Amino acid sequence: MRRIHYGWITVIAGLLITAVAAGMAINCFSLFVIPVSTDLGFSRAQMGVCQTINALGFAVTSLISGWLFKKIELKKIMKVSVAVIVIAYFTYSRLYRLWMFYICAMAASMSASLLTWVPLAVILNNWFVKRRAFAIGVSFMGSGIGGMVFSSVGSRLIESIGWRSTFVVMAAVLFVVLVPIVFFILHVHPSEKGMRPYGDEGEDNEKQADHNDDGVTVYEAAKDMRFYGILFLALVFGLATNGFTTTFVPHFEDQGYTRIRAGEIYSVYMLTLAVGKMIMGSLFDRFGAKATTLTGISLMAVTLIGLIYCKVPALVAVMLTCSGVGNCFPTVGLPVLARAVYGKKEYASFTGILNTAGNIGSTISPTLLGLLRDVTGTYSFGYASFLALLFAGFICAVFCVPRRKLEKR
Repeated sequence: MRRIHYGWITVIAGLLITAVAAGMAINCFSLFVIPVSTDLGFSRAQMGVCQTINALGFAVTSLISGWLFKKIELKKIMKVSVAVIVIAYFTYSRLYRLWMFYICAMAASMSASLLTWVPLAVILNNWFVKRRAFAIGVSFMGSGIGGMVFSSVGSRLIESIGWRSTFVVMAAVLFVVLVPIVFFILHVHPSEKGMRPYGDEGEDNEKQADHNDDGVTVYEAAKDMRFYGILFLALVFGLATNGFTTTFVPHFEDQGYTRIRAGEIYSVYMLTLAVGKMIMGSLFDRFGAKATTLTGISLMAVTLIGLIYCKVPALVAVMLTCSGVGNCFPTVGLPVLARAVYGKKEYASFTGILNTAGNIGSTISPTLLGLLRDVTGTYSFGYASFLALLFAGFICAVFCVPRRKLEKR
């Protein structure tokens, strides 16, 4: 019987990491806004700042991650991050002042960032030559699975044992899952296991060394206007995808759906998002960065159109189908795009920079859509504005993303 390549063990390890560190810990923090505010006398807006801090923590850490990984061994950073996020979530259960929650939110989000998107993208790029994008997609789908599972389990735990005890349970889950994976199972390079990357078993050492040096530096890329076009594309995707996600339920309620029905449709969306990450990875592997990026933009545009006209049931079905692939571009697409355009030489830096651009868009989109809704009385005007930006992003992708034959390998 043929043995499973350890790269696929790494993929499953990454899926579990993203499920608990991103899906459970970060994506489900909104469950605590109302119970904590009610218990401690905070306003919802004051407690909601924690979610903004979570987004900022990811953005700041993504920006410096490339520099950080050059200075300190990646595995050491991840080990420290495990300790920080476990301590942060246990500490949440003991807090009673608002500023304490803000400090914990920053510590938790920065450590979650140093455990998930950029470091896992770096590790999976080391482990895979063939099916690299598919591996990243499968690994990153853990965030959707974790969020989907814990959004249901977490709300029941808060109701039955209280928010403080639920934070303790989360800390225990983080400890049980992350410690064995990060300390013992995860390996940054195949050479640490005496192996070669998946799909690259026959490559000699000299050729492998040349392959590792393939690419350009950030300094070199910054001299080319196409770099800024790709940054704009990442920003637009962050705006559109997080704007869609954060206003989904209230927009459906505004359009006449009940809260329960809107929540059910949102659960379907979360399921399609998890599957969509795997599909997008396969599209990158099969058709290349340019074709997949243009497809992702098109599907995101159809998603927003379906959201605008969500009173039509058929368009809701189309929207849910398209959203699963289109909305996962910031997590799966950006790291794959960074490798295809800029190569491996400073891959962590490029991935961090593109993620930061996407995170900036994600951070400002809820506020921007909220302001536009206050002025117009509907989120649809904001969605239409994002459609115009996606069209501009499509033009940028046509000119800035290389054809498959010109991609870095």
